[in-house]
Amino acid sequence: PAAQEQYAKASLIKPGEAYPKTKSQEIDHIKEANVRAAETARKANEEKEYQAILNNADALFKAKSYDEAKAAYSKALAMRPSDPYPTQRVKLVENTQFAEKQKILENQAIKQYKEVILTADQYLDAKELDNSISTGVSMIFDSVISGLGLFAVLAVFVALTADALIS
Repeated sequence: PAAQEQYAKASLIKPGEAYPKTKSQEIDHIKEANVRAAETARKANEEKEYQAILNNADALFKAKSYDEAKAAYSKALAMRPSDPYPTQRVKLVENTQFAEKQKILENQAIKQYKEVILTADQYLDAKELDNSISTGVSMIFDSVISGLGLFAVLAVFVALTADALIS
């Protein structure tokens, strides 16, 4: 600004002189170039930060740190709402979490099924048919309360009842 002020004063002293005006315009161009360079640097830093967040989110997802990965993808989405990648990855995280919870429930049902079958078989071997059937009924109520699928539990009950009736 100091140089430009001096050129402006010179133009006031000699209004017809081109040199101070040319130099003042040159300063304006330099300022504009500096603004553009600063904007380019800002965008480059923003892009670098965005990519770092995505890389971190991808690594968290790969490490099965799903809540942290979802938070990182959400941060990236807030930075760049028009980019579909973070949205897709958030959905993937949610679907993966749901599938893992379903797998845990399925494994619990299988474990519970095996335990009930073992108990029912023991009752059946001891010719305690009433206990083998009540074990199946008890399993249904316990399973429904714990959130297992009623259809799967009923299938187990039917199998238990059929085994008890055949023997």
